[in-house]
Amino acid sequence: MRSLFHIAKADGEVSEKEIIFLAKLAAEMGLDDETFDRLKASEMGSAADDPFAILGIDRDDDENAVKSAHRKLVREHHPDRLIAQGMPDEFVEGANKALASINA
Repeated sequence: MRSLFHIAKADGEVSEKEIIFLAKLAAEMGLDDETFDRLKASEMGSAADDPFAILGIDRDDDENAVKSAHRKLVREHHPDRLIAQGMPDEFVEGANKALASINA
């Protein structure tokens, strides 16, 4: 999904039609709305740059939930893990950007 957001941003603008298409595709891939919204917030930046949305947690979640969500996302997007899996450089570069967004 992150790669698809990257492709959508390639022309410098992501239209509402593209977002709708990506949401439908995410649903077909089995991603729930919360996960899609988290990925969208992480990849689109600007006003969608809500840390709670990026982590996929509620604003009233306790500190343990915040730490747990952060650790889970770091594990999923850690570049070393992707390199060990033999992922191409483009995926590793995307993971570095995602990790920077997660950490921010």
